[in-house]
Amino acid sequence: MRKYGQEDVRTVNQLRAAFHLLVGTLLGVLFIGSGTDGGKTISNLSFVLVCVVYISYTTMMPAVLRCK
Repeated sequence: MRKYGQEDVRTVNQLRAAFHLLVGTLLGVLFIGSGTDGGKTISNLSFVLVCVVYISYTTMMPAVLRCK
C-alpha cells in the first residue's frame, strides 16, 4: 500500500478546493435568480437536491477510491 506524504495531501486539498469553487460557480450561474421567484419551487428544490448529492459524493469519494 502506498504511503501518502504531506505533499500529496496538499495537492489533493488544492484540487478539491478548486473543484468546489468551479462547481459552485457553475451551479450559481445555472440557478441564478431562481430563489427570487416564488413560482420556481421545483427549480429551488432541484438546486437543494443537487447541492446535497454533490456534497455527499465528494465527501465519500476519497474513501471509495482508497478501497481495494
